[in-house]
Amino acid sequence: MRRKRFSAGHRRRFLREAPTGEGRRRRTAPAVPHEDRRTPVRSPRALVSRAVRAGASEAEVIRISRRTKETSFERNSLKSVQADESEAWGIRLLRGKKVASASTNDPTRLDEMVEEAARIAESSEEDPYAGLPTPAFMEQVAELCDPRQVSLAEVLEAAVMLVDAARKVDRRVSVDSAGVTHTRTRVEIVSSTGIDAAEETTCASAFIFGMAADGEEVSSCDYVVDEEVCWEALAGRLAHQGQRFAQAVLSALGAQPADTFRGYALLGPEVTADIVGALEFLVSARSVQEGRSRFAGKRGTPVAAAALTLADQPRIPGSPRSRSFDREGVPTRPLTVIEQGVLRSFLYDTRTARKDGVFSTGHAAGGLSGQPSPAFHSPRIQGTAPLGEMVRMIDRGVRVRRFSGNLNPVSGVFSGLVKGGHLIREGAPKTPLTDTMINATLDGLLGGIAAVSYETEPTGYGHLPWLLVKGMDIIGRED
Repeated sequence: MRRKRFSAGHRRRFLREAPTGEGRRRRTAPAVPHEDRRTPVRSPRALVSRAVRAGASEAEVIRISRRTKETSFERNSLKSVQADESEAWGIRLLRGKKVASASTNDPTRLDEMVEEAARIAESSEEDPYAGLPTPAFMEQVAELCDPRQVSLAEVLEAAVMLVDAARKVDRRVSVDSAGVTHTRTRVEIVSSTGIDAAEETTCASAFIFGMAADGEEVSSCDYVVDEEVCWEALAGRLAHQGQRFAQAVLSALGAQPADTFRGYALLGPEVTADIVGALEFLVSARSVQEGRSRFAGKRGTPVAAAALTLADQPRIPGSPRSRSFDREGVPTRPLTVIEQGVLRSFLYDTRTARKDGVFSTGHAAGGLSGQPSPAFHSPRIQGTAPLGEMVRMIDRGVRVRRFSGNLNPVSGVFSGLVKGGHLIREGAPKTPLTDTMINATLDGLLGGIAAVSYETEPTGYGHLPWLLVKGMDIIGRED
């Protein structure tokens, strides 16, 4: 399940960074001929060739280069200002149907990385569906890299603006942590099967997290995140995001428990992101093949209310979630997953596609090493109504900005405490809430979606809408 992360650049779906394994014990293996070690390898293509000469039947190399500038705040004060450059490598190789991988962030240890992967492959079990993809036509997604050079001073200035904007709204606002980051990333994937993909992207991101305190009373914590490809687009609205955060935590003061009743729940974009995380697990072909998805065998049948249409849109120009290719170098493409409540497709990478006898949908995600697994790139949910109209539909219910609890796609449990919530009566928000829970089954939640807002907000899964769900159990004080 998706876990919340409070860091700028908090959710990069293309790669889930994995430990490089530099601290693991290594044993020397003569996998790479001695004469090949005379000249340091500095290109993925050369490293692929070296792995094949060492006996690999197939090999894939990924190189990720990053330049990052970051400023962070903690407890209302500046914590750090730093710039960093990094380069990391990963290899996945096959010996027949035995597959293994390794990674390093030390370019002088590339030979050792190949040796480690080769050694692991020798002792691995055969996988009948193992294999690397072959090339396909790929068109680069436009406007994913901002040519503007951003200085560390500009990143610091932007972070100060974000925090100051929040604190100037009201002295009761307290910023627990905040940060602004600008990252320029180049990803290269080369394989012996002909994959040769490269892309440079930029991401400007920000977050602010904290609470409001009025004497002895402390509000529930809240946060705001944002990200853009272009620096100017993000920097231009940081003051607004700081004010938005302040208003959210201030509105949570004076909270009271709700009564216990069954009614509507207006779920905010962060809760929607939790639901998308559960759906990502359920529509992953890997989960289906391993017998862990309740959606197995349900393609072409309803799995949610007709108000829900969910698609992955990884090729939108200028979107920080867009990518031209996935973790395996397979071209990405738009994919409708749920259409008006009906399950239309699963997410496939190369291995799961081979197992089902279909083509990859270009949804491989993963770290530098390890087996990729299907995941969303840029999920979007189609809106059905304005947010204001959705609020007016509620005679009695709750608005939930966040929730703290359990959303388990396997058991179907959806239960947790309301955070940053308000009671809604007769179409208008009323009392802020504390000590109030919401409870449903995942099937009941999906089937109870009555409307989806046109309006969206940034989340860990990109821009997502509000969901209006009927038949939710709201548990507070008993009569």
